[in-house]
Amino acid sequence: MGRFLLGAGLLAGLLIAGIGLNLYLENVCMPMHSQIQQAADQGYPQGAALTRQTHRRWQRLRPVLSVFFDHGPMEQIDEAFAQLLS
Repeated sequence: MGRFLLGAGLLAGLLIAGIGLNLYLENVCMPMHSQIQQAADQGYPQGAALTRQTHRRWQRLRPVLSVFFDHGPMEQIDEAFAQLLS
């Protein structure tokens, strides 16, 4: 009975962690995509340094985030950075 409770607790913890990470993606990363897209559409030359700094930070976080998140939204952010930095 003890092993069952331990296993059920671990599964519940993983489920809660997965839901939390998906909420993080929706509430933090997706607004970042829309902001990058807006900057790319309007062309902010004065924000070029900030854009490069943000891109470097995204490149550091991307391998960690890709383990947990769906790759579709992350690829959208990569495309937005490519459009903005080109």
